[in-house]
Amino acid sequence: KGLFQDVDTIEKARRKVRIITNNLKASCLLLDHDGEQYLRMHDVVRDVALQIASKGKHIFMAQAGFGLKKWPEQVNFDHCTAISLMANELCELPDGLECPKLETLLLGRNKSCVSIPASFFEGMKGLRVLDLSHSQGFNGKTDLVQQQEWPKIQGTLLLPLSLQLLTNLRTLYLCDQVLGDVSIIGKLRKLEFLSFYNCEIHELPDEIGELSNLRLLDLTDCYALERIPAGVISRLSKLEELCIGGRSFRQWEVASTSKEQSNASLSELITLSRLTILAVVIEDVICLPKDFHFRNLTRYNIGIGCDSGRYPNSNSLQLGQVCSPLPSAIKELLRRTEYLSLSWLGKCYHNIIPNIDQEGLEELKCLKLYCCDKMECLIDTTQQKQLVAFPNLVELHLDGMNCMRVICCGQLPAGFLQKLRVFVATNCRKLCNIVPVLGSPYLEKVEIERCNKLQFFQQCEGILVEDEPSTLKELKLSYLP
Repeated sequence: KGLFQDVDTIEKARRKVRIITNNLKASCLLLDHDGEQYLRMHDVVRDVALQIASKGKHIFMAQAGFGLKKWPEQVNFDHCTAISLMANELCELPDGLECPKLETLLLGRNKSCVSIPASFFEGMKGLRVLDLSHSQGFNGKTDLVQQQEWPKIQGTLLLPLSLQLLTNLRTLYLCDQVLGDVSIIGKLRKLEFLSFYNCEIHELPDEIGELSNLRLLDLTDCYALERIPAGVISRLSKLEELCIGGRSFRQWEVASTSKEQSNASLSELITLSRLTILAVVIEDVICLPKDFHFRNLTRYNIGIGCDSGRYPNSNSLQLGQVCSPLPSAIKELLRRTEYLSLSWLGKCYHNIIPNIDQEGLEELKCLKLYCCDKMECLIDTTQQKQLVAFPNLVELHLDGMNCMRVICCGQLPAGFLQKLRVFVATNCRKLCNIVPVLGSPYLEKVEIERCNKLQFFQQCEGILVEDEPSTLKELKLSYLP
């Protein structure tokens, strides 16, 4: 916590973490693991780091991944400030544990069925960080057949009354759990970070609205969530990040003064002046109020008429089954969108530019089009003169675009698809011209399947046979004429 005393927003703290981790990686103290979202540390480096950190007033106890089935008995916890027993097989937790100096307790990813004694948290009232995620069945009976079909559904996590004693708690992780009544969390008034990621929870209790200091609320992939009471979100006045993406809540009500609302409406987001990061799924554009805007967002992942995507560090927008003109709030987002997915768009959309956007989508890096049956091209310059279009696009995916004939109708804008590296086209029955794609100087991957009118090698003449060596690394052609 001392590293972030001069940081006033989550995004600034995140940037500072990236700088620190990059410096540690450059010194070989941290290693990349499974993509840019994860890091790993060598066992030797970890042990030395723990020894160095466990000096003075900070005492760390870490036995993560040791295969423990019982709580360690030979350890004195009186002076511990941090305990990590993650990724073990703990069957039960001790009663009457005294940890007066404990600030961090990590119990996530325990494989066995764990019960929490009613008084478990009474001796650790100074706790600031608590992780009970991925524990697969607190307080529940394990059914073997059920476990094989869906390992997570093993029991319901019952939060003991002693949890309300953690009045200094700032961070609470309850990911991958089956949750019952969580209204007691509303007593934790200093809570700033709350995650229900991938939990089975049916209703967000009204008491969550009492968390006036909450800065991050994560409800991603809460597939059973059907109700967020009206007024809960708008009361979280300090909220900076709201994540309700993936397979989560989408029953947003249309704001109305004529009837009492039972569910939250998107108009509540307008009142959140500090909100800068948003992930949300919206069933229909009619749920967007007329005066709605996203001006303060620095990062977003929004799905309308379809699920939201998985682009944690980019601005992404997924539009599905949209038959009417786009609201101004969505057009505003398009200018900053980096990942755009369009599926099953209505008959009023014959192209991307100018029908959907007239600015050129200069920030766009990845474009995916699926079954937009009336779309004939990406850009039509016969309708308007276009100076810039898709200058930073890296990936272009076309699937089931049955009416698309060409990539560009009319004169090519300057720099059109100049950075394209990946092109994939599947089941585009009328597509016959992809010359602008093949002209990209950075093209690395081309995959074309079941495009009945595309004479690929004729398209390549004068493009892929020039004196300069080709950048193409992967070429897959199937079921072409």
